Amino acid sequence: MKTLIIFICFSIAGLITAFGDFASKKWLIHDSKGWLAIGYLAYMCGVPLWFYGFKQSGQIAKMSCLWSVSIAIAAALVGIFYFHERPTTINLIGMGLGLTGLVMISLK
Repeated sequence: MKTLIIFICFSIAGLITAFGDFASKKWLIHDSKGWLAIGYLAYMCGVPLWFYGFKQSGQIAKMSCLWSVSIAIAAALVGIFYFHERPTTINLIGMGLGLTGLVMISLK
């Protein structure tokens, strides 16, 4: 049950934070204070869920790595598929290594 709570907290926090990244990019493109406010609010809402999931796990190294890599990959996917950004070969290799790292960190 505890693992499920951690997974749910991190998943929701990740989605909210990825939406914050999306709003930040929209703000950069359109220079709209509305998108800036939405991005800021998304980040403010995502972090408390991350803190709660972190508290439930009690593992700073593992959870921080999972959080950092998963958010970076989510932001990259939003950039590629929504904003049509073109990653280089090195960028794609880095994302692949990040995914490999997530799998390795998750192993017991």
